[in-house]
Amino acid sequence: MAYRYTREVSHQGLGKYRVISGTDEYTVAAKAQAQASEWEQKWQQLLAIQREKQQVLDQKQRAQESKERKKEEIEEKL
Repeated sequence: MAYRYTREVSHQGLGKYRVISGTDEYTVAAKAQAQASEWEQKWQQLLAIQREKQQVLDQKQRAQESKERKKEEIEEKL
């Protein structure tokens, strides 16, 4: 009788879950590690995209605030 090995792999940030099974313990472990690495890479990419979007929004907000300050300064001089 052959043994069946299983590993559960999940990623909290992505909300992913997978059960990997097979007859070779080392193959199952390698596949589980590969899946975890793939998900972590995707997660890091998503975080990088979110940071870039936030930076753009922050820059736009700072530009708008600067524009409003300049407008107020001009109005005060008049």
